[in-house]
Amino acid sequence: METTDLPVKRKRGRPRGSNADRTILQGAAKAFADLGYHDCRVADILAASNTSRTHFYRFFKSKEEVLKRLLETEVEVTSQALREAISGKQFSSPDELFCAAIEAHLKLTLDQGSRLPSLLVEVDRLPELRDYSRGYRHFILDLLEQPLLSMGYLKPNRMLCKAALIAAYSIQISLERADMSPEEKWETGRRMMLKALQLIPEKDPDS
Repeated sequence: METTDLPVKRKRGRPRGSNADRTILQGAAKAFADLGYHDCRVADILAASNTSRTHFYRFFKSKEEVLKRLLETEVEVTSQALREAISGKQFSSPDELFCAAIEAHLKLTLDQGSRLPSLLVEVDRLPELRDYSRGYRHFILDLLEQPLLSMGYLKPNRMLCKAALIAAYSIQISLERADMSPEEKWETGRRMMLKALQLIPEKDPDS
């Protein structure tokens, strides 16, 4: 007896693998950066992304969910860029190592419009989302640690590293808003971020 396959009913909701929410995320990144997470409303995200309320709630339940998705996306992209800049490379000095990381970060923030630094500063103020910024800092420190150890430096102090990285984030946020030419932003960013990261290495007296 022949059987006929019945059509499978699809559940309504977000299309699987859809990129249709990208515009909302881009608008939200700008709104969060301009207004701050706490002062930003869903209405501000709608205005920044030129999106209807109906379309927004088709993809997101709240602005917190938008922030989580933004963080996941930005952290993934930036982490990959840093791995490519540092992993498996030989560095002759901490400054050379830090400059490689700085170049990768500035390329994303200044050339490609990444909002990760401002997002990380925002979530540091939110206990329920602080694990995102803590996890990203640990990733960077783990990435920098092995090259520093191989050059005869001590294991980086985590508290000192946190302060240096937060300073580097703040420099990038200031550069995004500065009335400067792209070349000036790059040069200023390299110089100031390097000074912040130079707090990290401490020479091993036994090496």
